[in-house]
Amino acid sequence: MPRITARSLSLCALLAFAACKARTEAPAAPPDAGQPDENAAPEEDDEIRPVYPEKIDVIPATVSRLCRALHERPKVRRAECCERKPGVMLTSECERNLAGALLVKGVLLDEASVAACEAAIEAQHTGCDWVAPTPLSTPEACRDLVEGTRKLGQACRSTLECPAGMHCVGSGPTDLGRCGPPAPPRSSCNTAVDPLVTYLRQDHVERTRPVCDGFCDRNTCRAFIAVGERCISNVQCGPDHRCREGVCAQGAVGGEGEPCIGGDCAEGLVCAEKKCSAPKTSEMNCDTAPILKQLSKPMVPRDQMKRRKKAK
Repeated sequence: MPRITARSLSLCALLAFAACKARTEAPAAPPDAGQPDENAAPEEDDEIRPVYPEKIDVIPATVSRLCRALHERPKVRRAECCERKPGVMLTSECERNLAGALLVKGVLLDEASVAACEAAIEAQHTGCDWVAPTPLSTPEACRDLVEGTRKLGQACRSTLECPAGMHCVGSGPTDLGRCGPPAPPRSSCNTAVDPLVTYLRQDHVERTRPVCDGFCDRNTCRAFIAVGERCISNVQCGPDHRCREGVCAQGAVGGEGEPCIGGDCAEGLVCAEKKCSAPKTSEMNCDTAPILKQLSKPMVPRDQMKRRKKAK
C-alpha cells in the first residue's frame, strides 16, 4: 500500500480547490456581445418582473381618459344610483399596462377610438335602469380599441399586440410569448392571465383572437359542438352561435323574450330569469343590502300583527 505523505495531501487539496473554483466562476461574455433583440426569446432571470414597465413617467392623456371611462365611470354611476361609495378602482393598473404597451410599441391607440368609447360608456350608464347585480358587458365601441403591431412569430406581451386571428402563445403577466395561430384540439390553453386584455375589458377577445381552433375547456382545447348538439355554455358553440336551451343554435345573441344563459343577449338587454329582457330599476339590483336591511327590522309577534290588520 503506497505511503500517504504531507506533500501528497497538500497537492490533493490544491487540485480540489482549483476544480471547485472552475465550477463556480461564470464564463466571461464574448467581447462582441451586443444588446438583446426585442423579438428574441427571453433569457432566464432570478428576478420576476411584469411584462410591461412597473413605472411609467408620463401617462398619455388618451390612456387616462380611456381607463377612467372603462373603470371609474361605471362604478361612479352605480354608486350614485345605489347611494353608496364606488369602491376599489383599477384605473392605475389599466394606465400602467396600456401606457407600457404603447411605450414598447406593441399597440397603437388613436384619439377617435377613445372618444367613441367614452361616449358609449356614458350612454350605457345613463339613468339607473341599467343597474344589475353584475356589471354590464363592454359596449361595442370599446372593443378592439388598440391595434397590434406584432406579426406572426414575433415576441409579444399580450394577445392584443398580435394581428386579428392570432394570440400571444405562452405569454403571461411575467412571461413573453410569440404571436401564433389558434392551437389545435388537445393543446393546453388559458394557463395564464393576459393583463392588457383584462384591464382593457376586452371580454370578447376569444372571438377575434382565439386561443384554440375550437374552444378552451378547463385548460384544454376542444373542437366546437355542432348546431343541434347538446351544450352547457355559449363558447362551446363557436362564432355566431350560442347555447340555447341546452343545444347549440344559430345566432350569437338573443332578442327580447328569447332564452339566454348570460352574456348572450343583444346590446341593451340583460339575461334575467333565463330570458333576454330590458333592465328594470330595482333597489334589489344594487346588492344584498336591502335584504339585510329588511332582516334587521324588529320582528312583530303574530298576535300583534293580527290586531294591526283588524285595526286597519
